[in-house]
Amino acid sequence: MKTRIEIQNLKCGGCETTILNKLLGVEGVETVSINVPTNRVIIEYTEESVLLKIKKHFLVSAIQQLMMKII
Repeated sequence: MKTRIEIQNLKCGGCETTILNKLLGVEGVETVSINVPTNRVIIEYTEESVLLKIKKHFLVSAIQQLMMKII
């Protein structure tokens, strides 16, 4: 299965590497392709439940980053 997502403020190779490593760390993710200029990420994964894991992972990461900015 394959899905495309857009990530706002994807600005550099460091961002690309961080996202790539996080996504490849999700069990079931097979490949990740990131296009920094268009802010697009294409993810290939084994089953639909993997997409839910990816969404949950990004939500948790976003909340953690927000909490660090507030503190």
